[in-house]
Amino acid sequence: SEPSGAVIPDRDALIMELPRPEATSAALVIRAKNSILLDYMMGEFNQLFGDAYQSFVRKRQGFSGERLSQWSVNQGIPLDLSVERNGKWEHVDYYNVVGPMAFKEDVLGFALNGHESNPLRVKLESGYFFWEIDYTGLGIINPAETVTTLVSAASAMNEAGEDMSGCLKSDDQQYYTQPETTSFAEISFTLPELTTGERSLFLHSKGWYQILMDPKGKPDRKYLMTFREPGRFNQFVAEKFSRLAQLAGSNK
Repeated sequence: SEPSGAVIPDRDALIMELPRPEATSAALVIRAKNSILLDYMMGEFNQLFGDAYQSFVRKRQGFSGERLSQWSVNQGIPLDLSVERNGKWEHVDYYNVVGPMAFKEDVLGFALNGHESNPLRVKLESGYFFWEIDYTGLGIINPAETVTTLVSAASAMNEAGEDMSGCLKSDDQQYYTQPETTSFAEISFTLPELTTGERSLFLHSKGWYQILMDPKGKPDRKYLMTFREPGRFNQFVAEKFSRLAQLAGSNK
């Protein structure tokens, strides 16, 4: 919910207490999505580049994945999972951005070394209202009982009837591109024979997308440089909220 007044927090945090399992590993399952607010604010941020946006996109394509990910982390965009150990919060990992269109399930595993609080305390944290969380659940991992098999795509037929599986079988620089909103692929897998009583199936995918927009105007380069600072995007969101609150107040 929106906080009272014009003061907008930099971070959202959800702290949960759960029964601490007698195990060496656990996993936190979430069903969540990003908010429309984050999507809108990223659009507002891109508008700041004006007619330099396309050259910025080309330059950014040369950045390393680590550099791009670190900027996103510094701005509180991924969902940060932490576990309390010895009375202090310890970072575990991040849930990646999934977009605002639909809730999706994701899971992060972490070790249990006996120094966790009892009950177990976990924290989910991000920039203010960047995520909407519908469900969380704690699972127990027993690696000795888990057998993992990686199955590549047997076929991937696009809307034109062409087999695109060659682009999808390996983690390489070959991509199946979808230039139109009507593009799709029906992917088939040949599963190994089931040798135990049950199994779980996970679809593992990797890719990227390009934001199609064409801002106009002269960019304020000095202002844009401030977004290199950690947390600056959160401040940008707060500034936008404050202006909206002022406009709402002046229209009363």
